[in-house]
Amino acid sequence: MFVKQMLDLKPNKEVLKVSPRAKVELAVKTLAKKQVGALLVADDLSRLEGVLSERDVIREIGRYGCDVLQRTVASIMTTDVVKCQIADTADSIMKVMTERQIRHLPVFKDDVLVGLISIRDVVKVRLEELHSEQTALKGMISGF
Repeated sequence: MFVKQMLDLKPNKEVLKVSPRAKVELAVKTLAKKQVGALLVADDLSRLEGVLSERDVIREIGRYGCDVLQRTVASIMTTDVVKCQIADTADSIMKVMTERQIRHLPVFKDDVLVGLISIRDVVKVRLEELHSEQTALKGMISGF
């Protein structure tokens, strides 16, 4: 399956973002309210500046304490953002996510941001694909 198909299957297609100048506290509240694990960091979605994940927040709180919540998102976000394209396959992005130990990938169509894929999205699709393959193999074995 391709990333475009995965995006089409997502029930919530909203791309959540936060300004790099926003306080971390606001971003954390957004993560909690929307029940997501990452926000894209941008003033507008035409220029992605970074990603802020739960991991980023926890890492910085562990280092510096709760004062981190009053810092700007830009001061703790991940700036070395790994991206994918809508034509990439589930297998290829699963490999990237595993190797780089990341849970979220911004999705681009050429140079335009079109969505965000999480490891949960990828695992769900792969499990469905494996179930379909298993069903087909069982049918072949039993002669149906």
